[in-house]
Amino acid sequence: MAGSGNLKPVDLWLRDNHSDAITRFDAVSGGCINTTGSITLSDGERQFVKLQNNPAPDFFSAEAHGLECLRQATSLRIPKIIHVDREFLLLEDLGVARPADGYWSLLGEGLAQLHRQRHPLFGLDRDNYCGRTPHCNTPTPDGYSFFARYRLNALADRASQAGLV
Repeated sequence: MAGSGNLKPVDLWLRDNHSDAITRFDAVSGGCINTTGSITLSDGERQFVKLQNNPAPDFFSAEAHGLECLRQATSLRIPKIIHVDREFLLLEDLGVARPADGYWSLLGEGLAQLHRQRHPLFGLDRDNYCGRTPHCNTPTPDGYSFFARYRLNALADRASQAGLV
């Protein structure tokens, strides 16, 4: 678990909209910018939460949008969004389990399905983030130009401005 987050806004939202309170928080490691974990509610239901102190105003809404785009483009199991807020993202808790038989084949098929999608433009209908790094996604007809301008050059510019190049 990296970063820090405050469960109070999550608990308040749940009490106002779900009639349940958080009774347990089990931290999940692996990320580098959010506090993440599984929460257990007073009715026993489990949900997954991502928290970040002082994120960009659209940080979690951009992630929720990306998850919905993935859900529409593939048969892979993508967690359902329960609630998106400026300070947190509440998701379906998929649980922890060993991969089932055929997992890697199913994952490969799902990723292939995702990458078979054809679109006339490269980009997305809104900007988002890779970690805390903003990603411009202005639709562009040329994928090479998109990648060079909005990924490679944008990162090189940020590195230069930070005195890293």
